[in-house]
Formats: sequence, C-alpha cells, structure tokens
Amino acid sequence: LRVLFFTRFANSFGLITLLTLLGTYVSELGAEGLVLGMFATGLTLAQGLAVVTLTWAGDRFDKRTVLLGGLGLSVAVYAAFPFVNSSLGFIAARMLQGIAATATGMIGLSLIGELAASDARGNTIGESNAWRFAAGIGGALSAGALYDIFGFSGVFAVLTSFSLAAFILV
Repeated sequence: LRVLFFTRFANSFGLITLLTLLGTYVSELGAEGLVLGMFATGLTLAQGLAVVTLTWAGDRFDKRTVLLGGLGLSVAVYAAFPFVNSSLGFIAARMLQGIAATATGMIGLSLIGELAASDARGNTIGESNAWRFAAGIGGALSAGALYDIFGFSGVFAVLTSFSLAAFILV
C-alpha cells in the first residue's frame, strides 16, 4: 500500500506544483483572453473527458496496467514541459497532464480500496489522502523555491523523478 500512497503523493505534488507556477507560465507565454482561461481549463476538460474511459478500462482490464499507463504518461508529460514554448503547447501539455493525473489518482485510489483490509478500509484511504494532502502542501511551498533556484527545468526534473520512481515501484 505504501507504493500506492507514494503514487498519490507524486501525482498531487505535480498537480499542485504546476498550479503554483501557472502565473509564471502565463507571464512568460503572454497568455490572455480565451487562451488564458484554457491554461487552467485544459487540464480539467481533459480530466472530464478521460474519466469515463479510464474508469471503464480500470474495471475491464488490469488496474495496475492502467495505473502504470497513467504514471508513464506523467513521466513523459513532465519531461516534455521544459520544452513548451507556446500557449498552444502549454495547453496540450496540461491536457495530457489531466489525463495522466486522472488515471493515476483515480485508479491508484481504487487499488488502495481493493487492497485494504475490509476492517481498515476507511483508515487506509484516509492515510492515502494524508499523503496526497502532504504533497499538496509540499508542492505549493517548494514550487517557488525550486523555480528560483533551478528554473522550470529543475522543477520538472523533480516532477519527472517522482513520477518515474512511482512507475518503477508499481
């Protein structure tokens, strides 16, 4: 279960870290109007479109395989983010991040629920949520410092490393 807790940590850390740096991307890419709205909406739109397909795949096939697909996509997306140099590229990367985050978060939690002892399921899910919340706090607090010291490349090296570690552990 600890490996699955870490996948939730890595997923949440990536989402919150990038959300924290969203304003920096807006400034650097000069987004405004509808494009500015798509910087945030692209992720949520992709999540909304992917949720039914991913839950179906998790029920129909092996959940571990679907989780690995989400983690693999996370690795690829975070590794590609430093090369984004346009608003359209950023929106596309955010949409892929949304699909990866949905697969990782939803299927990871589903596996935690399945693997938890029936008499401790609530506590186990609560512990996994604590890992997710810790990542949210850590990502928000560290995003600016990581960016100031290492720039976007360093931030995404950390996010790629977390996702890759989770992929390998799963």
